[in-house]
Amino acid sequence: MKYKGFDISQWQGNCDLAAAKKSGMDFVIVRSSYGNVAAYPWQRDTQFNNNANKAKKAGIPFGVYHYSYATTADGMIAEAKG
Repeated sequence: MKYKGFDISQWQGNCDLAAAKKSGMDFVIVRSSYGNVAAYPWQRDTQFNNNANKAKKAGIPFGVYHYSYATTADGMIAEAKG
C-alpha cells in the first residue's frame, strides 16, 4: 500500500492543507522545532501551531518531528528536555 505525504515547516509559509488533501495527499509531517529549544527558544517552528491546527481542520492525519542537531549523548539529552 502506498501513501503520499509531505513535511512542512515555517519555510513553506502558509500551506493550504485542505487543498493538499483534495489533491490526494494522505498525511503531513509537521516540524515542531529544531536544535536545543530549552537553551534557544527561537528554535521553535513559528508555524507549528498554525500547521497542526490546519491539518486538524482539513481532516488530514499528521505527525510531528523535531529536527535534531545533537552530535553527542549529552546534546541529545539537552534537546529532548527542551
